Amino acid sequence: MLKIEPERVIHALEVLRGTEVPWAFYTPSRLPELEDVHCWETPHDFDQDLGEHQLRRYICPKCEHESTDPMRCTAGHAPGVNQYPESCDATIWNSPDSWDSINPIIKLIIKSTFLADLTVHTIFYPKGLKLPEIQDVE
Repeated sequence: MLKIEPERVIHALEVLRGTEVPWAFYTPSRLPELEDVHCWETPHDFDQDLGEHQLRRYICPKCEHESTDPMRCTAGHAPGVNQYPESCDATIWNSPDSWDSINPIIKLIIKSTFLADLTVHTIFYPKGLKLPEIQDVE
């Protein structure tokens, strides 16, 4: 379980906020949902689990074809590629929850950098990746 004292998170938020007024900074989009988050200790650990960069493929949750981009589908951008006649328009930003049932979009945290950027990364499911246990963030 990724345990972070609330004071450390508040301090990290205040450092990121800088001189921005609180009511404009503390918005739902700035504070991502931390349920069902997979955690890796370092970026290197995540890269190691993904495998060689040139071989990385992600499964598009909409068309279910392989994509070379973790956040937008690249399948079918050339007619007939991957037996998909039209290009797929799926992105992380337009993915409805209904797509998550077959090939999920995953949320992940890199523990070593989380307090510096408070970022929860969202990507298409990496092909062949064995995910670590989901960790509750407290």
